[in-house]
Amino acid sequence: MRLFSMRAYRRRGKKPKKTGVATTFFPNLLKTTLPSYFNHIWVADFTYVPYQGKFIFLATVMDIFTREIVGYSLMPNHSGMLTLEALFSALANHPRPDIFHSDNGREYGSRVFIRLLNELDILISRSTKSSPPGKTATRNRFIRNLKLI
Repeated sequence: MRLFSMRAYRRRGKKPKKTGVATTFFPNLLKTTLPSYFNHIWVADFTYVPYQGKFIFLATVMDIFTREIVGYSLMPNHSGMLTLEALFSALANHPRPDIFHSDNGREYGSRVFIRLLNELDILISRSTKSSPPGKTATRNRFIRNLKLI
């Protein structure tokens, strides 16, 4: 190899993937707020359903006061567009809510989704059950500040 100036191929280490964790912390408003009327608080989640040997993804938006599904979306792939379409479906048939609650999934933490809720003047609430690692100090500081007010 030295004679022909050849070198062995050297594999490089793989870079770690981004986790897709929400960078902004939103408090869990459901701990302090009870649903009082129609379209006061909407909650959202998504799941996958086996269908003909594949999975389809279902995102739903529910009015927590009436426990009625106000919007949904079905897609063959798992993306941020799935949750956006479910929200648009809900907004097409009902007035906007005061509070929108979801988990800390990356679909609900996308910039487009958060910007849409902010432009519609909807308060964002997130579940702390699946809070991202490293955000515990931020959450504790936020809770301490609430107690001071």
